[in-house]
Amino acid sequence: MKRFANLLALVIITSASGFAGNTYSDDPRFTDKKLKAIEQSLQLALESGNRGVKESAAQVVRDVKALVPRYEFSRLIIPLLRIVKDERTRPASRIIAALALHELGGDFVIEAR
Repeated sequence: MKRFANLLALVIITSASGFAGNTYSDDPRFTDKKLKAIEQSLQLALESGNRGVKESAAQVVRDVKALVPRYEFSRLIIPLLRIVKDERTRPASRIIAALALHELGGDFVIEAR
């Protein structure tokens, strides 16, 4: 009977973890709720007044997108685009933001001059 109870508990735990909210990734670190929080934090960092924070956030966007390619990070397109288009921003920061936009599929919003 104890074995059956243990097996039943294992089945319940396993099936519950399947409903933990991982639509975009099989990695348990990236639940839907965590991805939304990550996206919100990155948006705040990309809109910050600190150049280094913006540059680091753009790189983190690239890194997280590589780990979770199915998540769109659509809230980050406009802040990244602002960095790319700001001619007062360092070229290195603009390049990293453009690469992040490219990886998010936002190439269509970058226009050539």
